[in-house]
Amino acid sequence: MRANREKNSFEFSGRVKMLGEDDSKSMPFVYKALNLGETLPPPPLALPQAANFNGFFEFPQLGSKSRNGQVKENDMLVKFVKDEGGQADYLVTATGKNKYGPFRIKGTAKRTQHNDDAFDLHLEKEVSFFFLVSPSFVFVFVFFFVCLSSLR
Repeated sequence: MRANREKNSFEFSGRVKMLGEDDSKSMPFVYKALNLGETLPPPPLALPQAANFNGFFEFPQLGSKSRNGQVKENDMLVKFVKDEGGQADYLVTATGKNKYGPFRIKGTAKRTQHNDDAFDLHLEKEVSFFFLVSPSFVFVFVFFFVCLSSLR
């Protein structure tokens, strides 16, 4: 996570993957908090207690081997709590939703050794998927199941 002092904002980006997958299957993500309403303090930077972030992550599109789609996540509320006496500088929690449903994020933020305006984030995202099925798909599935059952 980096501070952009010119835009008075924070941005964090990286790569995301499903648990158990190797790094070659990771996809990029980017989140930005804009218009924090105040000038960022001089280094060393303290993270805000809470901020709304907008962003996206890429996800493979079904049926396409070469293209990824972007899943937008707006108004994600991210909270930073100082980790008194812990290994990290901050404990991070976030909540939001996207087209697949609500999600929660938890993790840590630790100041980088070489930059007073940057933090290494280690985050885990828990997603509750909701798949909406169109009526035509349900009809085709039921029709196919009935036909398959009648072949016995």
